[in-house]
Amino acid sequence: MTQSTTHIPTSPAAATLSPTAADPTLDDARRQVEAASRAWIETFNRGDWEGCAAGYTEDAAMEGRPLADVKGRAAIADFWKGVLAQDPGTLVYEDPRVHVLDGRTAVLSARWSMSRLGRGLITLERWQRGDDGVWRLAEDLFEITEQFGDR
Repeated sequence: MTQSTTHIPTSPAAATLSPTAADPTLDDARRQVEAASRAWIETFNRGDWEGCAAGYTEDAAMEGRPLADVKGRAAIADFWKGVLAQDPGTLVYEDPRVHVLDGRTAVLSARWSMSRLGRGLITLERWQRGDDGVWRLAEDLFEITEQFGDR
């Protein structure tokens, strides 16, 4: 039989500075980011480069080592258009981890694979919730650790 313990802060300041996983605001934000990430992956797997780009903020930065270091939604759109033109196969995130920093910012890390392109690591996806309530990528740092074939 497993037991769980809950730390109960002794002061109001401690409660503010130490949110727990049970904090509904942070838990809701984590679920929303996980859903936004799944939606982005589904958009990618449909081959929709414009939809992929729409998942980024206007001033987003993306570094995909060794392929790209671009800034802005238009440049990111061009990058994904080129990748999807290569028919990379199905994108899968493995062991995604979301850490919510606050109700407007969260970071995700994971391993990824594309069935015909390769695999690698996402070292940081920084998701931001806009004034419209939509979560979008503000920063995207990933790398290819293994490339399949001669692409």
